[in-house]
Amino acid sequence: MLYFLSHFTNTRKAYTKLSVYIVCVSICACTNPATPAEDVSTTQHSASNKRHATNILQQKEHNKREHGAAKSEKREQHAEEQTLTRLRIISLSPASTDFLMELELSASIVGKTRFCDASLQARELGTGFRPQLETLAEMKPTHIFTQSAGDAARMRNAFTGHPELQIALMKYDTLEDNIRSLQRISNLTRASKKKVKAIAQALEKKYRSLIHRLKTQQLALNKGHLKTLAIAGTDPLIVAGRSTYINEIVELLGGTLVSPESQLAWPPASKEWLMQQEPDIVFYLGKDFALPEALTSGFKTNTTFFHNRFAQPGPELFKDIAELSHALGR
Repeated sequence: MLYFLSHFTNTRKAYTKLSVYIVCVSICACTNPATPAEDVSTTQHSASNKRHATNILQQKEHNKREHGAAKSEKREQHAEEQTLTRLRIISLSPASTDFLMELELSASIVGKTRFCDASLQARELGTGFRPQLETLAEMKPTHIFTQSAGDAARMRNAFTGHPELQIALMKYDTLEDNIRSLQRISNLTRASKKKVKAIAQALEKKYRSLIHRLKTQQLALNKGHLKTLAIAGTDPLIVAGRSTYINEIVELLGGTLVSPESQLAWPPASKEWLMQQEPDIVFYLGKDFALPEALTSGFKTNTTFFHNRFAQPGPELFKDIAELSHALGR
């Protein structure tokens, strides 16, 4: 009897523990149900949080790069402005002066010739040939541009102790020389790398496009049907020879340049020879003088005159080509 009571009591305790365990499990199951749908939702939420965090990091990196680029650009602009301020250019070549002005470097020109643009605020140094070396030294230039090989040699010998001074011998004999001179001036000054380079590239593209267009048109026309004379001076009478850029221009405009047989680029001519040529077009290159009436009256009545054209190489040369090509229907 005692054994039975003891066994019954132990069994009841066991069933009680089992009941308590089952109730706890049921409560947990009801409180935290774990269904497949909720697992998917949790995963998607986690992925969304990851994407959001990634986007935030990417945005921060982008902002950092932009901020760094802005600071770098600002530093570069400041450095360019300082370089521009330091530039002190003496131009003993009117063509070089014109190109410098086209590149928006007028403020850096401290010396010019009497043949340069009159509006340019810079010290005048005569004709530009055989300049006074003492005067040049006093002006403390960073760059000197000249078209005289003799002057370039003199200045280089005189300023050997100034390695920072750049003395550039410029050449403007052909249209290609003009374009290369533009490139060279841009490279030598380096005043504002982006700005000057952009202007130089735009000008070069414009010049080459004009030359290409005229050359292409000439292939479809009868070349040389316009007999052309180019007068550079009247006392003595000087005309353009076939080794000059004038000959290139005349050919581009559909003409043939008439010139005395000579090895000179700008040979002298007589009035009698001039009248015998009977040109269709006369280009007058002078700026400071006019063609005498006695000279113009000797040409045939249908001769066309173009005054103050191609007086000097440089950017004005290409402007004249464009204007005359339009006037001549090219």
